[in-house]
Amino acid sequence: MKLSKLNMLRNEKTKILCDFKEIRIMNKGKKNEYAIDQRTKRATDGLITIYPIAFQNGYYWYICSDCGEVHASKELGKIVPSCCIDNDCERHQYINGNHHLIQREPVYLISY
Repeated sequence: MKLSKLNMLRNEKTKILCDFKEIRIMNKGKKNEYAIDQRTKRATDGLITIYPIAFQNGYYWYICSDCGEVHASKELGKIVPSCCIDNDCERHQYINGNHHLIQREPVYLISY
Protein backbone atom coordinates (compact mmCIF):
# COMPACT_ATOMS: atom_id res chain seq x y z
CA MET A 1 0.00 0.00 0.00
CA LYS A 2 2.81 2.46 0.77
CA LEU A 3 4.40 2.03 -2.63
CA SER A 4 1.12 2.70 -4.43
CA LYS A 5 0.59 5.96 -2.48
CA LEU A 6 4.17 7.05 -3.13
CA ASN A 7 3.83 6.23 -6.83
CA MET A 8 0.54 8.18 -6.95
CA LEU A 9 2.53 11.30 -6.06
CA ARG A 10 4.85 10.89 -9.04
CA ASN A 11 3.10 12.90 -11.74
CA GLU A 12 3.32 16.27 -13.48
CA LYS A 13 0.91 17.96 -11.02
CA THR A 14 3.05 17.14 -7.98
CA LYS A 15 5.97 19.12 -6.62
CA ILE A 16 8.35 16.52 -5.21
CA LEU A 17 10.09 17.85 -2.08
CA CYS A 18 12.56 15.04 -1.34
CA ASP A 19 14.67 12.36 -2.90
CA PHE A 20 12.52 9.24 -2.76
CA LYS A 21 15.73 7.29 -2.02
CA GLU A 22 15.40 8.70 1.52
CA ILE A 23 12.13 6.78 1.95
CA ARG A 24 12.62 3.19 3.14
CA ILE A 25 9.86 0.63 2.69
CA MET A 26 9.90 -2.01 5.41
CA ASN A 27 8.24 -5.45 5.07
CA LYS A 28 7.77 -4.69 1.39
CA GLY A 29 4.73 -6.41 -0.13
CA LYS A 30 3.46 -7.73 3.21
CA LYS A 31 0.33 -6.77 5.13
CA ASN A 32 2.40 -4.95 7.77
CA GLU A 33 4.34 -2.89 5.19
CA TYR A 34 5.29 0.59 6.38
CA ALA A 35 7.51 3.47 5.29
CA ILE A 36 10.27 5.37 7.09
CA ASP A 37 11.41 8.83 6.05
CA GLN A 38 15.03 9.01 7.13
CA ARG A 39 14.82 12.84 7.41
CA THR A 40 12.42 12.62 10.39
CA LYS A 41 14.05 13.75 13.65
CA ARG A 42 13.08 14.47 17.25
CA ALA A 43 13.50 18.21 17.98
CA THR A 44 15.11 19.60 21.14
CA ASP A 45 11.64 20.33 22.58
CA GLY A 46 10.74 16.64 22.21
CA LEU A 47 8.39 17.00 19.27
CA ILE A 48 9.02 15.01 16.13
CA THR A 49 10.04 17.04 13.08
CA ILE A 50 8.72 15.75 9.77
CA TYR A 51 9.44 17.12 6.30
CA PRO A 52 6.86 16.79 3.52
CA ILE A 53 7.74 14.49 0.65
CA ALA A 54 5.48 16.22 -1.88
CA PHE A 55 2.99 19.05 -2.46
CA GLN A 56 -0.08 18.20 -4.53
CA ASN A 57 -3.51 19.86 -4.91
CA GLY A 58 -2.99 22.12 -1.88
CA TYR A 59 -1.81 19.31 0.40
CA TYR A 60 1.58 18.52 1.90
CA TRP A 61 2.17 14.76 1.79
CA TYR A 62 4.37 13.17 4.45
CA ILE A 63 5.32 9.83 5.99
CA CYS A 64 3.74 9.49 9.42
CA SER A 65 6.35 8.76 12.08
CA ASP A 66 3.73 6.92 14.09
CA CYS A 67 2.24 4.41 11.65
CA GLY A 68 4.46 4.62 8.56
CA GLU A 69 1.57 5.56 6.26
CA VAL A 70 1.53 8.38 3.71
CA HIS A 71 -0.74 11.20 4.98
CA ALA A 72 -1.76 14.64 3.72
CA SER A 73 -2.11 17.95 5.55
CA LYS A 74 -3.17 21.40 4.36
CA GLU A 75 -1.18 22.99 7.18
CA LEU A 76 2.49 23.25 8.08
CA GLY A 77 3.57 23.67 11.70
CA LYS A 78 2.46 21.78 14.78
CA ILE A 79 -0.16 19.20 13.83
CA VAL A 80 -1.63 16.05 15.31
CA PRO A 81 -1.63 13.36 12.63
CA SER A 82 -5.18 12.34 11.89
CA CYS A 83 -3.86 8.96 10.94
CA CYS A 84 -5.17 5.53 11.17
CA ILE A 85 -8.89 6.10 11.31
CA ASP A 86 -9.28 2.50 10.18
CA ASN A 87 -8.61 -0.44 12.49
CA ASP A 88 -5.57 -1.77 10.62
CA CYS A 89 -3.00 0.06 12.73
CA GLU A 90 -4.59 -0.76 16.09
CA ARG A 91 -5.38 2.86 16.95
CA HIS A 92 -8.79 1.64 18.09
CA GLN A 93 -8.30 -0.94 20.82
CA TYR A 94 -10.74 -2.83 22.99
CA ILE A 95 -9.51 -3.80 26.45
CA ASN A 96 -11.88 -5.79 28.66
CA GLY A 97 -14.74 -4.76 26.38
CA ASN A 98 -13.99 -1.02 26.71
CA HIS A 99 -13.06 1.07 23.67
CA HIS A 100 -9.76 2.96 23.86
CA LEU A 101 -8.56 5.42 21.21
CA ILE A 102 -4.77 5.60 21.20
CA GLN A 103 -3.74 9.28 21.10
CA ARG A 104 -0.99 10.18 18.66
CA GLU A 105 1.87 12.53 19.48
CA PRO A 106 1.77 15.96 17.82
CA VAL A 107 4.49 16.56 15.23
CA TYR A 108 6.06 19.53 13.47
CA LEU A 109 5.43 19.37 9.74
CA ILE A 110 7.92 21.85 8.31
CA SER A 111 9.26 22.74 4.90
CA TYR A 112 12.89 23.47 4.06
